[in-house]
Amino acid sequence: MEKFQPRNDVVEGGEFLPRPAYRPRFPARAARPRGFTFVEVTIVAALSLMLLVFIQSFFSSGIRSTLKGTDTLESIRAASLLFAQIRKDLMACQSIQTGAASVTMGVNALNLPAAFPVSDLLTFCARNATTTYSLLTSPRGKYILRTFTPTVGPTETKTFGIPRVKAFEVVQVKKNHRILSTILSPSQLLVNVVIDSDDPRMPTKEIRLSSVFISQQMYNTNWNYFFP
Repeated sequence: MEKFQPRNDVVEGGEFLPRPAYRPRFPARAARPRGFTFVEVTIVAALSLMLLVFIQSFFSSGIRSTLKGTDTLESIRAASLLFAQIRKDLMACQSIQTGAASVTMGVNALNLPAAFPVSDLLTFCARNATTTYSLLTSPRGKYILRTFTPTVGPTETKTFGIPRVKAFEVVQVKKNHRILSTILSPSQLLVNVVIDSDDPRMPTKEIRLSSVFISQQMYNTNWNYFFP
């Protein structure tokens, strides 16, 4: 086989001719672009789906917690407005009625009994008006209605819409106090607003918002006792 020898042709003047470029006899064919196989596409799709499910569950949990916390704060704020209005009506009344919802605690008792009667109707009686608080039910849920009925004039109503309210409980608590040989039984008004939810999207535990009211209007007598 004859060995390839590069050309070194010389032209007149002593200059070399440029060597011709080497060209293969059979030029290589251009490489065909390689695509993804079905297995590779399936694996990528599965990983992407798992990532999306994780992100969705993470954000859903955060949104659910935020909504639950916001809803609870709204219930507390609305209950605070209700307690403030009850306090005003209590200071202006002459007597309080809670029906049969009353409990008496002994001198040595520290806690309420495990079971005691409660009422969902609270009435304040003043000299020229009567104010009642009651729990009502509507298609949109439960709410507390304040009804102010004066002796002369139209009746006024005010609605307290507490989110997720389930119960409105009132009871008069009489706590006996012994001073020497005399036993005094001043009354206290206990008001409970029970918050709960039946919505499976926002599971939460029962919340009891309570307030205790003490006023001179709840004493059996206006006398000031002096014990020498």
